[in-house]
Amino acid sequence: MPKVKFVPAAEPVNFGLQSVQEEKLLAISPNPEDHATLRDMADSRHWQVRSVSTFRDALERLAAERVAVVFCDDVLEDGTWKDLLEVVGTGAGVPPLVVTSRLADAFLWSEVLNLGGYDVLLKPFSARDVAHVLRNVSLQTTTKTTRTRVAGAA
Repeated sequence: MPKVKFVPAAEPVNFGLQSVQEEKLLAISPNPEDHATLRDMADSRHWQVRSVSTFRDALERLAAERVAVVFCDDVLEDGTWKDLLEVVGTGAGVPPLVVTSRLADAFLWSEVLNLGGYDVLLKPFSARDVAHVLRNVSLQTTTKTTRTRVAGAA
């Protein structure tokens, strides 16, 4: 499969007093309840949730729109989280991949991290766990942007 090019994450917009970044989460799940739950949890943290139900739709969305993080079910009708990592890769410019599963265990968590994923979340989602992941992704994005600006100024 060919690699998908990503639109890089949005740059922060400086309004003088603080840095504000529009952050988007791509939720890949065939379950509409997952989308609704994530939307409810993310909305209060100023995240916009983009929802798709298939692997193919996810690839199209990732190629067309900037997202800061991807939440992906462990198994989709037309692919898996491993397929997603294989196609999109890992590293700079690629949004972190959080695998979601009803059967999350130490083996899955280890496999996700070893293959380049960001984290694993157990379903049904815990508001605390989702908030933790979103906060860490925001901090990483802010830190990378600050480092890039400081390095560019040197």
